[in-house]
Amino acid sequence: MRNIFRDETGSLTLEWIFLFSLLVLGIVGGVATLRNAMILEAGESAGAAAGLDDSYTVAPPPALSLDSQPSATINGFEYDTGPNKVKFGDSAGL
Repeated sequence: MRNIFRDETGSLTLEWIFLFSLLVLGIVGGVATLRNAMILEAGESAGAAAGLDDSYTVAPPPALSLDSQPSATINGFEYDTGPNKVKFGDSAGL
């Protein structure tokens, strides 16, 4: 009986069994977590697809002719890109 308790020939095998069992438990837990994350993401994607609303319309931009000159008015200052000049409006106080 003493020889059985002092025998160390199977200790390495026992360590490998313990290591592989921990590895298998870790893999099973990781795969379960990955499964849950994929199910959650699929549910969110389905909710986003179901929530799409295509009842709005977008108007096309106004037609521009070749004779029109682009201009802008900002805070009473009018900028005309035709002859490259700046005009002061009434609200500028000049």
